[in-house]
Amino acid sequence: EYQYFGGGEELVNINAKLDEEGRTSYVGNDNDMQVLGRIYTPLSDMLDAFNAATGYDDIVVIGGYRTTERQQELYDDDLASTGLDTSDRVAIPGHSEHESGYAVDFTTSTTWDYDGTGEYDWINKNCWKYGFILRYPEDKTEITNIKYEPWHYRYVGVPHAYYMYTNGLCLEEYIDLLRNYPYEGEHLKFSDENGTEYEIYFVASDDGAENSIVPVPSSLKYEI
Repeated sequence: EYQYFGGGEELVNINAKLDEEGRTSYVGNDNDMQVLGRIYTPLSDMLDAFNAATGYDDIVVIGGYRTTERQQELYDDDLASTGLDTSDRVAIPGHSEHESGYAVDFTTSTTWDYDGTGEYDWINKNCWKYGFILRYPEDKTEITNIKYEPWHYRYVGVPHAYYMYTNGLCLEEYIDLLRNYPYEGEHLKFSDENGTEYEIYFVASDDGAENSIVPVPSSLKYEI
């Protein structure tokens, strides 16, 4: 529903970074595959742990960062193949999470298909530990307006991913929930399974001003 206005994203090349660090648990589909820099390490740590737990090293990141122009090509191709006026499989250009660099699509080098079942279900059950969520679950299609995509994961950060996973929420539901916890009122407080405590609150953007002021704690770690 909301367009992403990007520019200046700090991107990293997956395969170049994997080679630099000597990681072998997964690969990018080609040498041009990029993701936002801040998600590379949690992504790699997650797939290293998946490899250690299952012995599988066949994950391929087939989708990462996309330009709006590339998203337009994919959208047009989908309409051409279905004959429909709109798509429920490909996001409207300007509205894809891939344009932010926060999303990745998986496949496998053994089947070139990924359904998140069998050993791969480990990722669904553990991705929150690395800040990722399964973005378009099968039981949330009426809310996300996107068909079930077992291969599409989105980075949101550990506390948010943990809360969504344990409470069965998709991102749309979680954002709506957070609006009920403004800075001026009661905050959302919870602890994860390791006992780490989180306190989350919502601050609306000041759309009439050049900048929005966000209150932050003076003595605690925080993220906006």
